[in-house]
Amino acid sequence: MSSVDRHPTVRHGFNRGPAFVGVVVLLAIAAVTALLIVSRRAETLRETQKDTAVLAQVLAEQTSRSMETVDLTLREIGADIAAEAAAGGAPVAEAMNSRATFDLLVDRRKDLPQAAALLVAGPDGSLRNFTRAFPAPYMDVSARDYYLHLSTVDDHTAFFSEPVRSLADGTWTMVLARRINDVHGKFAGIVGAAIALSSL
Repeated sequence: MSSVDRHPTVRHGFNRGPAFVGVVVLLAIAAVTALLIVSRRAETLRETQKDTAVLAQVLAEQTSRSMETVDLTLREIGADIAAEAAAGGAPVAEAMNSRATFDLLVDRRKDLPQAAALLVAGPDGSLRNFTRAFPAPYMDVSARDYYLHLSTVDDHTAFFSEPVRSLADGTWTMVLARRINDVHGKFAGIVGAAIALSSL
């Protein structure tokens, strides 16, 4: 018999069953959490897009109403200038240059907080009257899109210009303008409202 004791080999095996189940449970929890996060994010994005669309619609309606007020004022000013010229038997250009027209512009501008200035330009594109100064400083608007359109097309609707740098103060501005005709229906100039983009 050998002097070496023989002991049976004992194996302490690692039971992989519970560990595997634990890993699977952790992965399932992580997957569900990720799905919930993605789902919540998508829902938040949908709500944000809906809120943004509603806000955009409200702002558009408010801007539209605001511009309707400006347009109505421009129509009335144009009619007043034409009526003044007709009553005095003078050309519309003379009425455009008058102190009475300046006073009219200043008075009407008080009711239009969205308008930075009101202006009247003659048939040659030169500024004839302006709410910021009387007499009006020399400015030529004949290259502006609103003047180019209204001087060549007998358009009875308002024209909204592209954004441009104001000739008066350099701010980004859009001009809402209307054509003024003389008693014979010929182009006599324009009346416009300068709207600072920051006010829209």
